Amino acid sequence: MNFGQYVKTLRSEHNWGLRNFCRHVGVDHGNWSRVESGERNAPRDTELLEVIAKTLKLTAGERAEYYRLAIETFIPKGIIK
Repeated sequence: MNFGQYVKTLRSEHNWGLRNFCRHVGVDHGNWSRVESGERNAPRDTELLEVIAKTLKLTAGERAEYYRLAIETFIPKGIIK
């Protein structure tokens, strides 16, 4: 599972529609849809990542996975396995 899939799953579990979620966290829904589909990387803005984590009310375990997957989007494929 990649970052976008993970966030989409968590967003859906918390009953956040895409547009409402994006309005709440302050991102463009078109761009965020591309993140969730894997066409774009996770945001690099740590404040935005934290707003999203708080909005989704992530547990400690979910938060660790969330940040791990976010970081992975910036590491070239083949470096980590």
